[in-house]
Amino acid sequence: MSRNTGRLICPRCGANNFDTVSVCWKCHTGLPVAKGNTPAVPSPYPVAPPIPAPAPSASHGASPGDADPAAARRAAIALALTLPWLGLPVGWICMMTGNYRQQAIGRLCATWSLIALIFHLMLTFVAAQSLGSLLVQTLSILRPARQESYESPRGLP
Repeated sequence: MSRNTGRLICPRCGANNFDTVSVCWKCHTGLPVAKGNTPAVPSPYPVAPPIPAPAPSASHGASPGDADPAAARRAAIALALTLPWLGLPVGWICMMTGNYRQQAIGRLCATWSLIALIFHLMLTFVAAQSLGSLLVQTLSILRPARQESYESPRGLP
């Protein structure tokens, strides 16, 4: 196959086709013949009628562009506060998108995740300290106390 071959865009579905074919690979629509090329063998597939776009309906829910930004903010904050180790990378991923709204939600999620991570780390430190002291107390109770004698050896005063 030559690298110099051109491409044809299907007028029906917009699929990218080689200029050596006469029928679209995706929707089997006949393609215009490029200059200097002979059409390929006709397609054995019948040409399909165009598919109409589905009508919007209330049962399918809202489209992604119609999402409620307040609900997205609440969900981002809830994720950040409950699972900050997961909310931080999710926020970073949202900040890398090209959509301004998703970037704003990502910044919100990442910010709250950092705040929650600091709080969770402080709680972990306090819990580890109290657990350590509780462990020391438990071990001291379980271990019998040593009885040391203050008598000097060999009867010396």
